[in-house]
Amino acid sequence: MWRRWVSPSRVASLKGLSTDAVFTTASQIVATLAAIALQVLLARNVELSVFGRISAAQALVLLVEGALVSRGSETALQVMGARWKDGPSTLKSVARHLLGQDILITCAGFAIFAAAGALVAPLFGADRWMVVVMACSIPLQINYGLRKNLFLLQNRIRKQSYFEIGYSASMIIVGCILIPWFGAWGFVATLLAGAAIKNLLVHRMTREYWAPIQQAPDAPLPADVVRTTRISGLHSVLRNLLSNGATNIDVLILGLTGRPEVVGLYRVARTLANSPVKIAAPLWLVLRPRLLSAYRSDDHGRFCKIIGLAAAAFGIGSALVAATVWLIGGPLLEHLYGPAYAGALNPLLILIIGSSIFGAVTGWLSFAMVISSRKSLGTALFALQLGLIAIGGMLLAGGTAVGMAAAVAGCNLIVSAVAWWALLAGRFRHVT
Repeated sequence: MWRRWVSPSRVASLKGLSTDAVFTTASQIVATLAAIALQVLLARNVELSVFGRISAAQALVLLVEGALVSRGSETALQVMGARWKDGPSTLKSVARHLLGQDILITCAGFAIFAAAGALVAPLFGADRWMVVVMACSIPLQINYGLRKNLFLLQNRIRKQSYFEIGYSASMIIVGCILIPWFGAWGFVATLLAGAAIKNLLVHRMTREYWAPIQQAPDAPLPADVVRTTRISGLHSVLRNLLSNGATNIDVLILGLTGRPEVVGLYRVARTLANSPVKIAAPLWLVLRPRLLSAYRSDDHGRFCKIIGLAAAAFGIGSALVAATVWLIGGPLLEHLYGPAYAGALNPLLILIIGSSIFGAVTGWLSFAMVISSRKSLGTALFALQLGLIAIGGMLLAGGTAVGMAAAVAGCNLIVSAVAWWALLAGRFRHVT
């Protein structure tokens, strides 16, 4: 038994996993620090009320941006992944079809949202022109999802980490230049520059993987690709609209109160509470090839075992993070953001619980929903989350940051429990 455990293949597998985990963890730490640094820069250069209005505008844009960009990424992962062994010529025709769909859907979605967003922005305390300009980041990310998936399809996790680090570093550099000079609009310009840099960088870093596909002779598009792309894209848009709605509806509900200061405090608390989740994401990313292998072979026991071990580790880590924030969170908030943001501590402590359970311990959920043939299950889970947060936020939050944090944390715990039940009951298993 010992010899089987220390076999060369197992040692090599564990070594590869640990190396990938180190690089992806480093990239996510840099990305998390970059997001916090940009938020601190903004908080230090604008008043709390202005910070709140910018937060409301960003929440509106993220509703649609996340859905459209994720649609391109998730559809490409499913369709390209299924056709990866068919050769460069088939992949070329599939990629051409995916690009055409991405251009059409993304541009149409951007145009519709820009018009609608300008109309509804004042209801949530956001500037209409700021919403429209922020939304320009959506078409700047056309074809980003397909290119980024080449890292995963080629199993180049380390190079993807380099990409993430490079993009995050670029955002910090641009933000340090623009935000102190132009304040709120400098932050908006930083978001647009970041979207463009991200897309250009991923195209540059995946050229070697894309070249054999681009140079291959043309081949007819497989008959099932159009239908698969349409169905996968539809479920992805619905699922991500619901997911992003659940992620941002809390900020928008607070925006309806007409108290941008409360929105600003809550946004800071939520950003910091989500930091452990972003740092946890690398291991789930590294585990994706192993989860995909177990899923394809319908090894439900192995699939659940991989998830269970990772979730236990994240549970312990989340408890340590919450204890640390309880001890030093107050002084740290005042030192980083300024005295006006000290009131973010209590919602931060509450949100850490809900965010860690749903985003870290249940961090397997998003990938399980992408690869699962039961697409409606993922859509239903996010619909449940959005409904619970919307109802809880309106009825229980009382227009306060602490009340909203309690409502969101409670709703996330309920959805996590349902997701774990679905996993253990085999609801995500492949349907033949």
